[in-house]
Amino acid sequence: TAGAGTWAPLAHTAPSTVGHMHLLSDGTVMVQNDNDGGTYGPAWYLLTPDSAGHYANGTWTTLAPASYTRLFFASQLLKDGRLFMAGGEYGTGGTTGEIYDPVTNTWTTLPNPGHTFSDANSEMLPDGRVMVALVEGTLRNTLIYNPATNAWSTGPTCNGIHNESAWVKLPDDSILMVDRLSTNAER
Repeated sequence: TAGAGTWAPLAHTAPSTVGHMHLLSDGTVMVQNDNDGGTYGPAWYLLTPDSAGHYANGTWTTLAPASYTRLFFASQLLKDGRLFMAGGEYGTGGTTGEIYDPVTNTWTTLPNPGHTFSDANSEMLPDGRVMVALVEGTLRNTLIYNPATNAWSTGPTCNGIHNESAWVKLPDDSILMVDRLSTNAER
């Protein structure tokens, strides 16, 4: 049986109050400023582990600011190491998407799909595209973002309401969810 782990403080505290975090493909941790004057970003920070790979002694740096502010949003680490995000229940990003490139420390705004993501679910598809739930209308529709073409397309329609549900990716790359306000599950 595995033993219980322990929590240890970092030697260097974060530059500000932080929230949303992503482990990037190079082992660094990208962290959003959780409340920059009530705007949830656009500041982001990077925690880089020390030369031995330990985060406890890692260092913090400030990244380029995002184009939009967002809290509770869809996000996926793309296969090429860039970070995709769309929506935000709070902030200015509810109907927008953008991608952060850690190699160039730049943000790119995605084409406007004309829909509301808000606090949407998202999952990576096997081919590298990202399926994102829409938080509008029937709460059953999705869009698919293709990073290779920088374009949105219509995704599948869920049988039940996906809003305020959770999606989980199964080992066969299918997505499982339990419909909101229901015991019905779908895949």
